[in-house]
Amino acid sequence: MAKKKNQKRAGGNYSGNRVKKEDTYGSTRRRTYMILSTAAIIIGLIMTGVQSLGSSRSSVELAYSDITTVIREMEDEVSTFVREAGKAGAPSGDRAGAFASAYLALCQAGSAKERSDAVDAFANALSALHEASDEAGMSVSSYKDAASAVDREADGLNAAIADYNTKAEAYNKSVSGFPKSILAGIMRYTEVDLISGGNT
Repeated sequence: MAKKKNQKRAGGNYSGNRVKKEDTYGSTRRRTYMILSTAAIIIGLIMTGVQSLGSSRSSVELAYSDITTVIREMEDEVSTFVREAGKAGAPSGDRAGAFASAYLALCQAGSAKERSDAVDAFANALSALHEASDEAGMSVSSYKDAASAVDREADGLNAAIADYNTKAEAYNKSVSGFPKSILAGIMRYTEVDLISGGNT
């Protein structure tokens, strides 16, 4: 009889150990799942952040390139306006030369800071040329057409600069804000300069 009781107890202990092992296995499994799920979420957030920063930076670079394109496309209109304004003689001719030089400096400007200074100088030179030409009584249609063409191109430049600044501000906010600032540091992304200057 004693042996049978011992056998029953032994059997009961075995069953209890198996349940404990199953519980431990299930707990480990749940813990592993949670760890993997958390890791997947973190990796997903990192990838989303990297993609967002890369996309924002690309849009800024494209907007800056668009400004360059607009400036280059102004060349014919600027040349025509300088030629027409120069026909009036001094002081319009002198101002036309200064305006041409300002446009050349605008073309050669590389960084956003250099471009800011060049845009300001270009705006001032354009305004001065308008004033001098008006004082000289430039009223011929060829001059008016040339002046209007330059003004339209200047408006396009202003629009391109405004678009760049909007995208640059959004990018700078992302780069400096947590947690994207951590990713930006790893990717060596830094804030970009805005383009200021007088409206052309």
